[in-house]
Amino acid sequence: TYLVHPQIDKYACSPSDASDLPKVLPDISSWTYKGQEFVRGIPVSVYYFEQKNGDKLNKYTMFLNSAGGFPIPLLYTMDGYNTAFGSHFDHYEIEYLEYMPSVLNDEVFELPELCRSSEAKSVDRIGAQLRRAFPMEDEFAQFTKQHGKTYGSPAEYSRRRANFLKNKELVDRHNSNKKHAHKLALNHFADLSFEEFKSIMTPRSVGSHKASVVAHGTFTKKSNVNLPTSIDWREHGAV
Repeated sequence: TYLVHPQIDKYACSPSDASDLPKVLPDISSWTYKGQEFVRGIPVSVYYFEQKNGDKLNKYTMFLNSAGGFPIPLLYTMDGYNTAFGSHFDHYEIEYLEYMPSVLNDEVFELPELCRSSEAKSVDRIGAQLRRAFPMEDEFAQFTKQHGKTYGSPAEYSRRRANFLKNKELVDRHNSNKKHAHKLALNHFADLSFEEFKSIMTPRSVGSHKASVVAHGTFTKKSNVNLPTSIDWREHGAV
């Protein structure tokens, strides 16, 4: 898939992924049907879904106007994290002012000439920007559940999710490069920033302990001991 987008004074084309686009219409195939009610005087069918992220319970409701025989989205409410555009835990509403179901012509899916030319970018910079702007909540929810992650506040949740998406982007970019002979994968450190990961995995330098080192006595070389001129510590298992 390709994304045609403005770039300064012209249009550019970049490889992209349809999953990167904001999901203003959620997949409600697995949601629970809650019956009929009225919204703005219009009879609607109500579908409901719950999802827990850490200690936060997210509640999502879709209202469909099916009076005309074909379900038309009317209102989507989110009490929790924004699944459409990505944001903190809050109450959100998407109101669909106009929706026209139709069958798309095959010509719509033809690759534009711009994307066939040498100007088409080989790096998915736009897709990366979209991934940061519109986070993949489901994947992060799976990550928190798999590793038993909980966060103390919505602010921390948003920060950890941003770290996760940035690290996932690096992994995906590496794995998509056929020049690499090895593959990367995410682990339980995926919600850490590079600085946090480095502080955990990198031992403190010897210099950081100098202030706490106190010399006791004076070292005196023994004259009756023959010392080697050099030692390969690898042979002694020290390195």
